[in-house]
Amino acid sequence: MTPPDDSTRTDRTALRGYADALSRAFEFALTTAIFLVFGVVLDHWLGTSPILVIVFGVLGIVGQFVRMWLAYDGQMRQHEAALPSAGAVRPTVPRAAVSSSVLRPMTSSDRERAPLPSISSQVVGLLRRRGRMKA
Repeated sequence: MTPPDDSTRTDRTALRGYADALSRAFEFALTTAIFLVFGVVLDHWLGTSPILVIVFGVLGIVGQFVRMWLAYDGQMRQHEAALPSAGAVRPTVPRAAVSSSVLRPMTSSDRERAPLPSISSQVVGLLRRRGRMKA
């Protein structure tokens, strides 16, 4: 008996990604539904109109987004720590090359010297150049 062809076998890592996405979607929907039902029960018991349904619905959705964000951030930190270049310095763009109108090719010394500007400093610089923000 010959083993099945490799092209017919499924890759377990690809299937694991689908399973994770399905479980997250189910968890998101079920948790939100539980919060909504809890709000309906409390609204009925306290005699309030849809105030608690709205509050608990929003609380459930926001809580799920925060939980997903923290889980994603933790997974990415683990993934980045497992990379072989985790201890190496990230190549960065020098500030002079970012702010100048004509970009020049970067050298290895440029990458080692210049820190990458943060997103907020890039936004502030863009607003200053467009005249919408004063220094």
